[in-house]
Amino acid sequence: MIRRDGHAVEVTVRHEVLRIEPWGRDSPQVRSAPHRILDDVPGTLLAAKPTEADIAVTADTARITNGTW
Repeated sequence: MIRRDGHAVEVTVRHEVLRIEPWGRDSPQVRSAPHRILDDVPGTLLAAKPTEADIAVTADTARITNGTW
């Protein structure tokens, strides 16, 4: 399953969740976890700030455009 979650895209396959979101200029942050992504768990990209991106999601694809990427 592919879905948009605010300014991110989440892909769920069985019990694994992959979340891709814009993070800083021209950069994505990618996180993975079983069952769900916990937003209050510290990560390595804490200094960067979330940014806006163009997100397009269909039934079987997703595209994130962040800056020049």
